[in-house]
Amino acid sequence: MPDPIVRTPEELTELENAWAAAFEEGTPGAGAVLDLILWLTDPGLDPPMPS
Repeated sequence: MPDPIVRTPEELTELENAWAAAFEEGTPGAGAVLDLILWLTDPGLDPPMPS
């Protein structure tokens, strides 16, 4: 089994910012990806629910 991909906090912030910008620009699906990133990086959040 391959090792999991590990991202630094800085890389996660870059990903979050990129998807947040895509969401602001109206990119289809960007909101779902942003919700998933936020859920994966903040253990206190509830899982994202499909709309």
